[in-house]
Amino acid sequence: MKNGICVFVLFLLLFLNYESTFSQPLTGTKTIPGDYATIKTAVNALNTYGVGAGGVTFIGKESIRN
Repeated sequence: MKNGICVFVLFLLLFLNYESTFSQPLTGTKTIPGDYATIKTAVNALNTYGVGAGGVTFIGKESIRN
């Protein structure tokens, strides 16, 4: 039983750390829509992953409407 709990805790820690370990900061030029469907999803990604070296530029196309 103790081994099962240890395995579960290890799995939980790995799962919770997955996104921060394997996600990359945003860099380059991103289009909305294109790379991101909406401005909101682009901002969410920016807040989640941050900005990498060299920065990131978002280009909005004419089809964006609220």
